[in-house]
Amino acid sequence: MSQINFHGDVHASHFGHRKLTPRACVIDSKKHLRLFLSDALEDLGFVTSECGQASDLASVIDIHQPDLLVLSVCANGVEPGDILETVVRKNFTGKVLVIGQPQSIMVRAVRQIGEEYGIDMLPSLQTPFSAGSLRETVAGMLPAEPGPSPAGD
Repeated sequence: MSQINFHGDVHASHFGHRKLTPRACVIDSKKHLRLFLSDALEDLGFVTSECGQASDLASVIDIHQPDLLVLSVCANGVEPGDILETVVRKNFTGKVLVIGQPQSIMVRAVRQIGEEYGIDMLPSLQTPFSAGSLRETVAGMLPAEPGPSPAGD
């Protein structure tokens, strides 16, 4: 007898696992941009993962459980419509940060569609950006104080 899941792809809870630091997934088709953004987020205290294709996002959400999805919107990047569809289908409860030129039709469209779907969208981050502007954008997600350090002799 097979089981029917009436809730679709609901985010599984992991008993006994507590996140001490925020997690972010950087989504971009270009490896060098994913590495650059990951490094910048790690400097701010995030644990990062990467996603180069929209088709990989569902498994990244399941495995890494990010609190933040960073979506770089460029002309030859990943398909943002597929990304937003996956975010909705997986009932992603974190935030989405769109990076790109604010006057770009694509950035405005991604933000509008995300808001229509009820996705928690952070203010867009204009390119080029500085470490300070990235910090300001994600400041609400950073821990107020560093996690406890283990005692050592």
